[in-house]
Parts: sequence; C-alpha cells; structure tokens
Amino acid sequence: MLPMANDAGYPFDLTENAIKFVGEEDGIFHDNDYILFYAEGNEGYNQESNTNINLYSEVSYYYVTAGAGLGKRIQPLQEPLQDATEFIESYDSYKFHELDEYNPARLGRRWFGDRFDTENEKTFEFDFPNIDTSEPVLVKVYAAATSESETTMQVIVNGNEVDNFTF
Repeated sequence: MLPMANDAGYPFDLTENAIKFVGEEDGIFHDNDYILFYAEGNEGYNQESNTNINLYSEVSYYYVTAGAGLGKRIQPLQEPLQDATEFIESYDSYKFHELDEYNPARLGRRWFGDRFDTENEKTFEFDFPNIDTSEPVLVKVYAAATSESETTMQVIVNGNEVDNFTF
C-alpha cells in the first residue's frame, strides 16, 4: 500500500520481480512450462493505516514481459543437511472481519462496515483449528457512532463480556 507521507521512499516505477522459469532450458515455452514468482496481494495488515484492506485498490496487478536478457531469477538456496534442531509447535495467527463501507463523518481514512441501526446484534465467528486454550487471545474492535444521544456497544466473546463502548 502507498505510504501516507508523500515524501516517504517508494518505487516510482514498476520493480522487477525475480522469477523461476521451469522448462526454459530448450528456449521454447511449451504447454508444460511455467513461471513462478512471489507476488503480494492487497490484503494484509498495514500498521501505518491500521487496516487489513488496501485503501486504494481491491486488486493487485503484475506485468509479465519478455525482452532482451534473462531477467532477474530466484536464486536457489542450499538445503541444510543436518537434522532439524528446532521444532515449531505453536504460532500466532490472526483473522479479521473488516468491511470498508461507511465513513460516519464522510472524511478521513477510517471507514467502517456492519452498521448497527435497526439490526442491533451481530455475530462474527472465527475458526482456529487446534487452538491452544491455555494462551491468551487478543481481540481488537474499532467502532464509531453518530447519534444525538448516548450510544453503547457490548463486545462479548464466547459468552463473556470483554468490553463495553460508550459513545
């Protein structure tokens, strides 16, 4: 995603991605040949904008071109010959529910989804297979309200109230 500050370092033009071309040895692109490259999608947490959704686009584009020279290639790595000495038994995972549909003030970069007006209760389910229930869970909720009177919102996780917002 583009940085907020317009003087932040960011590529001015397209950057070349390294590729792995499987089947290039004979110089002809056959039906079974293919090209691999690493591409970033437009979803993923962006700390600067505090969002999981790209503010500017719903799609990512990559251009494949052919020209003089071989171009950048993915370099092979040497696989370790020794037995593994470290085993990963747990990891941090996250899931999000984020819709950018409403901007209560009609200005700024913060958008919200899931209006609570006539329907004042919603359930969001997240499935984490093999979750370690002995570890704490972090739940983040961003909410906003526009009303002439005081408004409240409860956040309940697994039947337990974890927060109560007052607007």
